[in-house]
Amino acid sequence: MKSHFLTLAEALPVLVQAAEAAQDAGARAQAYTLVTRALVKLRPSGLEWISADRAVRAAGEAAQPLVLAEAERTLSGVCRRAGDHDRARDLVLKAADR
Repeated sequence: MKSHFLTLAEALPVLVQAAEAAQDAGARAQAYTLVTRALVKLRPSGLEWISADRAVRAAGEAAQPLVLAEAERTLSGVCRRAGDHDRARDLVLKAADR
């Protein structure tokens, strides 16, 4: 299992660079969502907050409701992990209402 995370970790920077270069907000949102999901598996570093924020911002630009809901769900996981359960709940409920 560890080797799978190492392979993923090596591929993520290339994926993010490609999404940024394509200037496709939806692709950028999905790339940063994947980065956040990987970072959540590691010891908290603060980087998960940055990548989650970038995912939500890009998803908002993309105007793709499902991409935005996934980015917000991922951010809610970061909030929950940090103990901010109210914000996590609010993010999920807001996404469901949309």
